[in-house]
Amino acid sequence: MWRVLKSIKTASLLTGMLLLLMLYGGFSMPSEEAFNSINNTPLFKWLSETPLHISWWLWASVVVIVLLVVNTIVCTADAIIKITTKTGLLLRISAQIIHISFCFLMLGHLLSSIGSYHAFFVIPKGGILKVNEYTNIHFKELQYKTLSGYITDIQAILLLNEGNKVQEKAIAPNRPLFLEGLGLYLKDFTLFPEEKILIELSHEPGAPWALLGAILFTGGTVSLVLLKLKDRRI
Repeated sequence: MWRVLKSIKTASLLTGMLLLLMLYGGFSMPSEEAFNSINNTPLFKWLSETPLHISWWLWASVVVIVLLVVNTIVCTADAIIKITTKTGLLLRISAQIIHISFCFLMLGHLLSSIGSYHAFFVIPKGGILKVNEYTNIHFKELQYKTLSGYITDIQAILLLNEGNKVQEKAIAPNRPLFLEGLGLYLKDFTLFPEEKILIELSHEPGAPWALLGAILFTGGTVSLVLLKLKDRRI
């Protein structure tokens, strides 16, 4: 079993199966209305509410990904166990860091699939959004710049009321605001007949783990490439 789990052939087979499942899903999703809400609902909540004859390929994909993670962990453990000399140590460790980064990325996606939260709200100028028991957001105004009649830059000015403390904050399409683990994003706006904004409140519990995985993947890849280039020069 250990030999099967650490085999590169196992990884290749699982990856091929995942690609086939994703290919099937790419063709089946447009024809099913149930998939219209998948981007706004935590994955496992959506799966629990969707008939199996529609979601079976996603369940199968989850199983394959779990097996890929197990394969990656076993391969990494086996490689670390076999490191008995310092020769090429950094090169081997760099490869294992890339493996570990994949596991962290999958952990991040798993946590977000279980506990993520997305909600959209339209707020008119002067309107208030109650985030929680202690925090309110008051939409003050839109500030924008124009060039030749076209808007080139825009931001929404918000008054953040936390208890007895009021702060003025600005959000823009590429500048979100983060509040106690929630992301506040400006998704759309209108100026006429009155100023309104469409904002998204988003909570992604897996984001820190996915970020850690991305950092490890970048560091491991850069290190691996540099060490390979160094070996060639030698």
